[in-house]
Amino acid sequence: KELEDKAVSISQIKETKLSDVFEKTIKKFDFYYNRLLEGEWDRIKKRWIEKSDTIGKKVLIKIGGKEYSGKALSIDEDGGLILDNGTKIFSGECFYN
Repeated sequence: KELEDKAVSISQIKETKLSDVFEKTIKKFDFYYNRLLEGEWDRIKKRWIEKSDTIGKKVLIKIGGKEYSGKALSIDEDGGLILDNGTKIFSGECFYN
C-alpha cells in the first residue's frame, strides 16, 4: 500500500511471466558476475554509469530517518553512489531535486 504512488508492477507495463523475468535476471547476473571474476570491474562500472538515471543529477537520499543531498557524481569501486560533497551512499530512497 505504501508504495502505490512510487512503484509499479512489471505486469502493468508489459505482459510477462515472473519465470521469464527471473530467468533473464539470473542470466544477466551470471554474465556480469563472470566479467567481475575476470577482472573487468571498470567495464562493468562504465556500463552501470551509462545506464544510470541518477549520475549527474541533484539528489536527496533518505536512509533511516537521515537525509543526504548533493549531486550524484559517480559510483565507486564498492558500488557506492558518490555525491559531490564526498558522501558515499550504498542504499536508501533516492529522490531527484
